Formats: sequence, C-alpha cells, structure tokens
Amino acid sequence: MDIFSFMIRFVTDLADQAVILPTVVLIAIWLALAEPRRTVVAWVVCCGAVLGTIGLLKLGLPCTSLAHVLRSPSGHTASAVLVAGGLLVLLAGPGRWRRVTAVAAGIAVGAGIGATRLALHMHTVPEVLAGAAVGAIGLILFARTDLPRPRLPPVSLLAAFLVLAIALHGTRLRAEQWITTLSCPLR
Repeated sequence: MDIFSFMIRFVTDLADQAVILPTVVLIAIWLALAEPRRTVVAWVVCCGAVLGTIGLLKLGLPCTSLAHVLRSPSGHTASAVLVAGGLLVLLAGPGRWRRVTAVAAGIAVGAGIGATRLALHMHTVPEVLAGAAVGAIGLILFARTDLPRPRLPPVSLLAAFLVLAIALHGTRLRAEQWITTLSCPLR
C-alpha cells in the first residue's frame, strides 16, 4: 500500500462506527457529568436522529427508483460532521460566533472524511453530500441548544476522545455489509 492510500484509509477510519459509537457514548457521559440534563438529552436525540436517519436511508434507498443516483448515504461523513462538530461546539463554549465557527469546522471535517470516501470509491458525490446534509442538520440542532459553561474542563473531553480514538483506530464494524444484507430482503 502506498503512502497516499495509507493516509486516506487512516483518515477514513477515524469516522468508522467502531470509533464513532463509543465517542458518542463518551460525549454523553461527559455531558452527564459536566452539563445540565437538557444538554445530554439534546446530544442523545441529535445523535439518534442522525444515525437513525442514515440507517433508514441506507436500508430503504436501495429499494427505490433513486437507487441509481443515491444508494447509500455516507454514514462516515454524517458521523464525522456531527461528532467532530459536536466536540468543537463543546470546546468552543458559549457564544454565537464561536458555535457558528465550530459548526463550520465540523462541516469541514466532514468534507475531509467525505473526500476519503470518494477516493476509496466507497460512495458517490451525491451519497457524500446526503450524508453531510444529514450530519449538518443534526449538528446545527445540537449547536442551537442552550449550552452553559461546563463544570468539567472541556480539555478533559478532548483528552478522553484522543485516548479513545487512538485505542479504537483501525477497528471496523463493517456496518455497511450488515445494512446491505438487511436492505430489500424481498428483491
């Protein structure tokens, strides 16, 4: 494997569900310790909505007439936008422009992950854009939550995420294979 392929695989693996799902739980636990309950609820609802929407689209779209254009929205891209953006929103703290900047940075991270999915020929441009849109909607809804100053230092969340990402990097859940098996069982 050449260095370019290695780097693309390295970056895309940061948004695999094997890293994303534990990160979502980590953030929920941190929020439960550091924030009022409404913030935890907002995080869990936004994550559930994004991941659930992507899952339903992946299950249903292959069975529709849209399958020739949009077969499987990029869950890596949606997850990267939501989780990276959510982390950045929490690190940015209160302030409208800080949150807007964090959301924009989260979308930029998602664009980078989307580019890796395209380079690996795992998705098409419409699939990456659909994933990015779903992730961005969830991120924007989370960023609009009234987030008070956390009781725990935000750097503790960043440190915990880095440990988790290093520990789980390279692990793959192969969720796409499971979803493909489940979609359109009568076809």
